[in-house]
Amino acid sequence: MIVLTWSDFDRIDHEAFEALFSDFGHGWNRTPEIAALPAHLTFFRGQSTDAEPGLSWTLDRKVAEGFARGHRNICVPDPVILTTEIERADVAMYLDARNEREVVLFKQPWSEDCEVEIFGGQPEVRP
Repeated sequence: MIVLTWSDFDRIDHEAFEALFSDFGHGWNRTPEIAALPAHLTFFRGQSTDAEPGLSWTLDRKVAEGFARGHRNICVPDPVILTTEIERADVAMYLDARNEREVVLFKQPWSEDCEVEIFGGQPEVRP
């Protein structure tokens, strides 16, 4: 059920979901979408510099740039792009319902394990 509704929300309580995922263990993430991913992956995340890395990442840097610019009426005051390397076994879910190539991890990566790039992209202007 989590997979079916995850894409409907923003501002996920990452700590609560990390605790929930730890209760299930890694055995439940055996989906064809996850099995098709490479064993070792590079993930990206657009966010504010003062936020901790969360559970939701993307395999598409352009998607991360969009999140760094701000999205769906969420303002990002000091945008950065985080990059990290993760093993497929650490992936809880893979979702592409919103064309975001979203990868949800079982637990947040340590900040020290992420490359941080200050992002100076312009906000997206919509008509």
